[in-house]
Amino acid sequence: MTNPNKIVVALKGVIVNEGKVLIVQREKDDEIGGGTWECAGGKIEFGED
Repeated sequence: MTNPNKIVVALKGVIVNEGKVLIVQREKDDEIGGGTWECAGGKIEFGED
């Protein structure tokens, strides 16, 4: 069962260095968006270190 009060913080960042932009490709077998390209990011659950 999913907790409707669960807090999840997610963010994306655009990293630019010398005119180049960092993008990453998800694993081909990733459940969500497998094989797609995106900006670096992640998520953390409330209370997670």
